[in-house]
Amino acid sequence: MNLFCHGFLILNIVFSSIWYHPVHFSVTNVEYNKDKQGFEIVLKLFKSDLETALSLQFGLKFADADKNVIQADQKILQQYIDLHFKIKVNGKGVNVVYRENKVSGDDIWLYADCKYKKKVQELAVDNSLITEVYDDQTNLLILGYMSQQNGIRLDKTNTNFRIKVDQDRPEVVH
Repeated sequence: MNLFCHGFLILNIVFSSIWYHPVHFSVTNVEYNKDKQGFEIVLKLFKSDLETALSLQFGLKFADADKNVIQADQKILQQYIDLHFKIKVNGKGVNVVYRENKVSGDDIWLYADCKYKKKVQELAVDNSLITEVYDDQTNLLILGYMSQQNGIRLDKTNTNFRIKVDQDRPEVVH
């Protein structure tokens, strides 16, 4: 019985440390929409991580659960995206315009887009979201262009991803 109690205690400590250890990641989907002549962008982050980033970057406080990131000044959310999420098409930066956000449980979904009417030959994304807060931040990026999808894992030391498009078929050059 004593061995059982010690074993249970050890397992409890091990699983508690795993259970409570935070995981820092985001998922971003960048999809080209030919009909809308541009890219639709969806960023999924942990709400608390974004609140921490906005607090550090802009000095915002989110102590009250009712006054959270979804009520933050929309200009500040646009500024944060401008600083930490950039898209270049054919070597030139394009304007990523933040539209709205939605909260689902612990997650926040940010919706943005950027217009681009010319033929895409090369697409580059720089995603450093939340990396200024957590050294172990991982940003998963999924790029969709002309029914092809490419995914990559980005982190603090590697925030860039680039593909060349040859005859409407992407080729990863990262």
